[in-house]
Amino acid sequence: KAKRKAEAGIISEGKRVKESTPESASQSNGQEYRKTHEIVVNGRCPPPIETLSAAETVLGRLLVAALREQGYKTPTPIQAQAWPVALRGED
Repeated sequence: KAKRKAEAGIISEGKRVKESTPESASQSNGQEYRKTHEIVVNGRCPPPIETLSAAETVLGRLLVAALREQGYKTPTPIQAQAWPVALRGED
């Protein structure tokens, strides 16, 4: 079942963001993005996923295609910061 999901372009179970966060997530560890969008984080927090192209590498082709179909051009600020945290299994 998990293999079928992975083949369909959906993230497989147990995939950690640290291993799969795209380089385009931000050279500055997301600091400029967070400042622009007034996102405040405490402690260690992975950088936001700033583009749907970058999100595709961790969320999968099908999910990103569905977001684009709904009219999204970029992740919302909460999506951009929450996806990496959720994919690490944290809240």
